[in-house]
This record gives sequence, C-alpha cells and structure tokens, in this order.
Amino acid sequence: YAGSSISGFAAGDFVDLAGSWSLLNFSENAAGTVGTLTLASGTSQVALQFAGAFSASSFNVTSGATTIVGHT
Repeated sequence: YAGSSISGFAAGDFVDLAGSWSLLNFSENAAGTVGTLTLASGTSQVALQFAGAFSASSFNVTSGATTIVGHT
C-alpha cells in the first residue's frame, strides 16, 4: 500500500497490518466515493483509503500481533 485508494474491497476481503492497531476514525469524502479508515498504534497513525461507498460499520478491525481489517 503506497497511499493510493484500495479498490475492489468487498465483503470477505481483508487487509493485514503488522502490529497492534486500533480504529481511530472513519470519514468519507463529500461525493461518497472514498472512505478513509484511520488506525492508531501508540503515537503512530495510518490512514487507509478505500474506493467505494463505505461507512464505519463496513469494517471489522481485529488487533493482535497482526491487525486484520475486514469488510463486513
């Protein structure tokens, strides 16, 4: 992932992140075409952009040694 939008993220898909991350925020652009999921680990943050119409409830975040972001 290099900062561009993740497209084609459908139910049953997952994104794995090294380390333990927690959901900080979700926002969507005014057109409803890109959702930004922001995760935090200590003082570090990562913002993943997903192309499509999403809401915060579209994602399931499971933290552990690896954090798994799933599409519900």
